[in-house]
Amino acid sequence: MLQAWSGWSPARKRVVALVAAGAAVALAAWSWLARPQFVPLYSRLDVQEAARVVEALQQMGVPYRLTGAGTTVEVPRERVYAARLQLAAQGLPRSGGVGFELFDRSSFGASELVQRVNLQRAVAGELVRSIETLDAVESARVHLAIPEDRLFRDEASSPSASVVVALRPGAGLSAGQVRAIRHLVASSVEGLSPERVTVVDTRGRLLSAGQEDPSGVNTVQLGEREQVEAALQQRVQSMLDEVLGPGKALARVSAEVDFSRRQVEQESFLPDQRAPTSEVTVEESYAGRGGLPPGGPATVSVPSYAQAPATASGSEYRRRESRTTYQVTRRVERAVSTGGIRRLSVAVLVDRRVPQAAVQALEAAVAAGLGLDRRRGDVLVVQAVDFPAASESPAPRAEAPTANGRRGVPLWLVAAAGGTGLLTLLAVVLVLLRRRRAAPVKVETLQPVPVAPAAPPAEEDEEERILRALREREEGQQAVVRRELQRMAQERPADIAAVIKSWIQEK
Repeated sequence: MLQAWSGWSPARKRVVALVAAGAAVALAAWSWLARPQFVPLYSRLDVQEAARVVEALQQMGVPYRLTGAGTTVEVPRERVYAARLQLAAQGLPRSGGVGFELFDRSSFGASELVQRVNLQRAVAGELVRSIETLDAVESARVHLAIPEDRLFRDEASSPSASVVVALRPGAGLSAGQVRAIRHLVASSVEGLSPERVTVVDTRGRLLSAGQEDPSGVNTVQLGEREQVEAALQQRVQSMLDEVLGPGKALARVSAEVDFSRRQVEQESFLPDQRAPTSEVTVEESYAGRGGLPPGGPATVSVPSYAQAPATASGSEYRRRESRTTYQVTRRVERAVSTGGIRRLSVAVLVDRRVPQAAVQALEAAVAAGLGLDRRRGDVLVVQAVDFPAASESPAPRAEAPTANGRRGVPLWLVAAAGGTGLLTLLAVVLVLLRRRRAAPVKVETLQPVPVAPAAPPAEEDEEERILRALREREEGQQAVVRRELQRMAQERPADIAAVIKSWIQEK
């Protein structure tokens, strides 16, 4: 092999080296494209949970790879969903700990303390699973502090809970979601109020700060204020963009919001409107001779009944009484007010190139669109400033990564480019070999040029000129050959394929 290699010409050695390099590149590209692509199956697992998942994958025969210091388990892309279903059937992963399945196996020898602790663990595990269903939450932990029952009510203490959430990258919890988590935990524990549930993220930020926060910062009210400001600012900015065009104006809104809650009860009487509440009517009549018979009207226990003398003759008694009680109409009104916007401060920056008349018209339009009231102290400032000139050529957009993790280069395009490059290289090599075999080697005899012996430096100059001319001629021929090969590869791909096939058969 070494003797054959040493007997080859330098051109043939270069051709073989190029073919070997092309084959190596093609083989490397094929192995890179054919290798399985691993994607995360589960991430941010603790060591024990990762060990259980890996053991289950080994039993199922699924290839895996550990990254992220052993906290992330990756499997081939085509098997990720099947692996998740199979692991879920086994109850893995148990990121939130155990739930009520802790009581599937009853232990008769467990003490009351153990049963109480297991119940607390089960409730905390179920709450973790419920909290992790939120899109913004990647993982969570729940700590419950449930005191023991006391005989006397004065000695009893209220339960409390704390929740630690790990948010997904770029995600956040709104004030409403934090309140939902607090109410969810409070509704799952007897005697627990939402005010005694603390929610903290993994960065140490207190998400459930309210009136009970010792720092006095109410994040709920701050979130509502930001929502009001964002809505008003969006209303003004959209109007400016539609009138002046994008990038011609900038609006900012600052609002002072009253979060107090008032309840007013008003009671009034209407003397012109009366309503009867009770009515009594009494009518009596008596006519006869002699005294009253026993048991007659004289025995009736009526305080105002007047008895006639027993010796009277031809007596007659009549009595009529009517009594009606009225009450003045009373009206009670209850009104509940939840505060509102105390004051608005609006700043609008307009490009100086906008005409002044348009700026004045925008000032009135913005004031009307936001409903500004000068009497409550609302402020509107419109200023014309120099905006930076927009670049004529738009900034290049960052291409989204494709499924294989590379930006904008699909697999089929990479494979096609590699195959085309390999075929072109082989075609060039074959054409060069064919031409060298077919074309006879032309040997040009250089005629010696007579040189005067008295001038040695002139002989050196003439020799250098001749060598330079030969090099230029050889380079010109190589350029012609390269252009011809490129033209043939573009115009006659079928012939190139036939040449490759014949070359393979010869070898």
